[in-house]
Amino acid sequence: MALNGNKKYDRSRPPLKQRADGRYRLNFTIEDPLTCEKKSQTMYGYSQREVYDKRDAVYETIEQGLNPNSKPTVRDYAKEWLAVYKAHISHRYRRQLRYEINRICTVIGDKRIDTVIGLDIRKVYNTRIGDSSSAIRTMETTLKGIFKAAYADRLITFDPCVGIAPPPGTTETHAHKYIPPDMVELIVKTAEGHRYGPVAALMACTGMRPGEAYAFDPSLHVDWEKRRLYVVRSFKEAKRRGTYELTEGTKDTSGRVRRTRTRIIAMVDILEPILRGRSGCMLTQEDGSQITEYYVGKTFDSYLNYLVACGLGAGYQWTAYDLRITFASLSKQAGVSVEATSDDMGHQDVTLTQNIYIQVTEALRKEEDEKRNKLYSQIVNSPVTNQPTPASV
Repeated sequence: MALNGNKKYDRSRPPLKQRADGRYRLNFTIEDPLTCEKKSQTMYGYSQREVYDKRDAVYETIEQGLNPNSKPTVRDYAKEWLAVYKAHISHRYRRQLRYEINRICTVIGDKRIDTVIGLDIRKVYNTRIGDSSSAIRTMETTLKGIFKAAYADRLITFDPCVGIAPPPGTTETHAHKYIPPDMVELIVKTAEGHRYGPVAALMACTGMRPGEAYAFDPSLHVDWEKRRLYVVRSFKEAKRRGTYELTEGTKDTSGRVRRTRTRIIAMVDILEPILRGRSGCMLTQEDGSQITEYYVGKTFDSYLNYLVACGLGAGYQWTAYDLRITFASLSKQAGVSVEATSDDMGHQDVTLTQNIYIQVTEALRKEEDEKRNKLYSQIVNSPVTNQPTPASV
């Protein structure tokens, strides 16, 4: 609620005397817009301009009828920034920014936005050490966007992001992660409880790309006798923003669709009850019409909330593409060759599957550790036939 802020303040800037610690101090009086009582204020800064800018920001706040001590927290302002400054972005990008804001707010969310300093920005960046370059760039863009807008809105007198460089990122091109087996179990067992559930189970058990899973039709693309799944089409982003088009191949530079070879994936047993009796695309809107980018994003967010209600710990962040990482990692754990996994996933290069998609699972690490431990035990405990004599000194 606006307060009484009709009083105009003198913004003259007489010279200030520098203190022994190198800073400048300014004492001035304001009138509390709520009680009309006069209060003394003190501002410090390492330059006279900094001190007077801080004073003028307080004056302007009061003249607007607002309480100068009621600045929003980073969390409150970031939510408003996303709603106002990013109203035009796609639902997918909005979801990505929302995730970054939640990550930022775990560090500085409860701080008043005018009290954030460079040290706080550094703490936020430190949470991204070891992540991919693209993930770090997204956080950097989000942070700078929030505080640049706050500076333009005169909520802060300086931008704390200036001069603070983010950590170097890895050269990894996919900033995705492996989903643990208990989560995969939950996805499969609860597949029939949500519209996105069967799609998530299909991606986790076959390694299909999201667009391929959305376009998959069990009545056309499953050989029940041979227990084979055929990947022949996919939903791709159309030229018109926010829409998809159903294609059976990839587009070349001239815009023509070139049909790619049919990919064949062996069907695991747990998928049969999920796919049986289904016809049409695996994911459609409630009225049966074709999906849009907004609908996919909204449905996926709803599905994450559904999994939390089913017992998945709140705050676990993952994306649909992470199911593809999980398929590759679990295939490695099961002993499936990299070549077969790469073929199932539709990769042209086996090294792509090996270096980026396959992540070492906890079970696989334990198995490899046991193998190494067994080898060293055999070396140490094996009978020694020709023991060398120590060299004389």
